[in-house]
Amino acid sequence: MNAVLEARNLTLRYQNDLVFSNLSFTIKPREIVALIGKSGCGKSSLLSVAGALIKPSEGEMLFQGKPLNAPSPKIATVFQEPSLLPWLSVERNVSLALELKSMRAPKSERKKRTAEALSEVDLSGAAKKFPRELSGGMAQRAALARALARRAELALLDEPFSALDAITRKACQKLLKNLIRAHESSALIVTHDIDEALSLSDRTLLMRREANDYGALEEWDINARLTTNNVERDRRARFEYIDLREEISFRLEQN
Repeated sequence: MNAVLEARNLTLRYQNDLVFSNLSFTIKPREIVALIGKSGCGKSSLLSVAGALIKPSEGEMLFQGKPLNAPSPKIATVFQEPSLLPWLSVERNVSLALELKSMRAPKSERKKRTAEALSEVDLSGAAKKFPRELSGGMAQRAALARALARRAELALLDEPFSALDAITRKACQKLLKNLIRAHESSALIVTHDIDEALSLSDRTLLMRREANDYGALEEWDINARLTTNNVERDRRARFEYIDLREEISFRLEQN
């Protein structure tokens, strides 16, 4: 199966500072990959390289088999902050992505796709509201709707739910997973939360930064390791989950 996104021997330097070196990984169609690691190891920088927001110092990023040298309309990025424009309504914030030169769509198409995206994140009733009138969870769902309206084939998410309370965060995690599956797209999500990585991803990558190892990746195939994600009801799954969580946590703490 051809990769949606493929990183080949990526190295990134800021002037004389080495952020990470010689990283390679792939994201397959309809796959969610979580990227975890301690603060400062280069996760967000790697996500920016994946979206062609910054260029690597060495190596290359391929999207759908072709070199990715500039941001693509088929790749949507969702940041930790919703980044909604405060003077625009929710629906205008969502439709704005469809007005960009690279995505320019007819007005009727923009309206249709915006309405569909807001419906998918259960914000149809808030379409005319402004960002200041939204809760944190609603604002982040609006950011997801903005990505959905673009009908992107790959979503890059940088700790999108870290500022939310536990209940809202869990609901948004479930929503994101369902949306990725429904649209048959792929996702790379940066998170500091092992539980979020395990609940969302098909594979989890741990990014390490040690004395002589700037950004080596360790990989866990979550689907292969867990019998089911229903840890609340399945006793065997609970033990599998705990063992896997402790294994990843141990490797994280070794960094």
